[in-house]
Amino acid sequence: MRRKLIYVSVFLFVAIVALLGFYHLNITRFTERIESSKSALKLSVILLTEKLSYGYFQWTEFYEAVKKGETGFIEKNFSEILAGSSAVNSVEIINRPAAFSDKESLYKVVAKDSMNLIVYFNIFDDLLENVVDSKVVRADISLGEFLNAYGLSSLIEVNNSKTGTPLVFGLKYKFKTFPIKLLHIVSALSMALLSTLIVQRMIESEISAHYQTVGLEAIAFLFEQRDRYTANHSKKVAAISVALGKILGIKGKKLKTLERAALLHDIGKIGIPEEILTKRGKLTAEEYFIIKRHPEVGASVLGKIPYLKNLIPIILYHHERMDGSGYPEGLKKDEIPMLARVLAVADVFDALISDRPYRPAMNIKSAIKEMESMPLDQEIVSAFKNNIDYVLMNSAKQKMLTEQKLFVS
Repeated sequence: MRRKLIYVSVFLFVAIVALLGFYHLNITRFTERIESSKSALKLSVILLTEKLSYGYFQWTEFYEAVKKGETGFIEKNFSEILAGSSAVNSVEIINRPAAFSDKESLYKVVAKDSMNLIVYFNIFDDLLENVVDSKVVRADISLGEFLNAYGLSSLIEVNNSKTGTPLVFGLKYKFKTFPIKLLHIVSALSMALLSTLIVQRMIESEISAHYQTVGLEAIAFLFEQRDRYTANHSKKVAAISVALGKILGIKGKKLKTLERAALLHDIGKIGIPEEILTKRGKLTAEEYFIIKRHPEVGASVLGKIPYLKNLIPIILYHHERMDGSGYPEGLKKDEIPMLARVLAVADVFDALISDRPYRPAMNIKSAIKEMESMPLDQEIVSAFKNNIDYVLMNSAKQKMLTEQKLFVS
């Protein structure tokens, strides 16, 4: 009888511990998923608003059209915006509302209701020196479309009340489903205590590691949808940067930071017109000025997302050069962060061995020779050159590189 009581006690103890473990695990999993996706969700909206602001509302022609009341030109651009993004429900010119009295900010995002956002845009000229005083652009954006894209619609219920957990732009959320299901109860009753604890820790560790990268993968996916070439370039640069970083003794969090920065180093090009990015001839001074803004635009975008702020110095300065000839600030030598110098070498190498609208790809030997004549960090270039086989063999894009038959003689 006593033995039976012990068995029952152990059985109940294991069942309770397992149920508590499943409850904690699922709450952690749901929370990790939402917290990771929350950053990507916010950045998705920011990228869309930055693109609209930079592409349409920081434009002298549009500014003049609004000042003169040229409705035909305005409606043509609004139609283009609506056709270009299914997330934009409507766009119109309105009198400046009390909710957006700031004439210096590019835009302001506010919650309209639980599934829609309102973005107010100031209308500037090209140089951001003049703004339309009495009018702004109002765009209604569907938050529901982004929630669906990240698979959150079935998991959470969004509201703009005072209750719930903060999501984005003043909205809050609650879980739609209870963390414990029948399957968990059945599983809990059949588990041994030791197995339960081991499995719980393994799953928690795996889920945490997975969802920490969800936001970054979502950002890369969004960027890939805009320009397939750019995504491939960023992935190759990331792979080369990691291999080169290992050669230079970069480890752990610094190596992961370098990889993430490389994946996002050109995200500032999101607002650059296609005709400039793909132009076959020489860029005009104005076009080159626009291209040169992309590190600053990228840094500005990432600055709005707390967990990506550590990438800003790398992305902002990856076009700086050792002799001060780079941009945006003309930094020299050790003024340039180490990881930015590593990224610069990887970025230049992939650019040289890739086809461009204005020139064919170089072979690897020619590319390295060209890099040796450039104001890059030559110690890093030398390490790269001396370990080129390692870089090619250990980069995630080894197959792509070898298929191009680029060999060092």
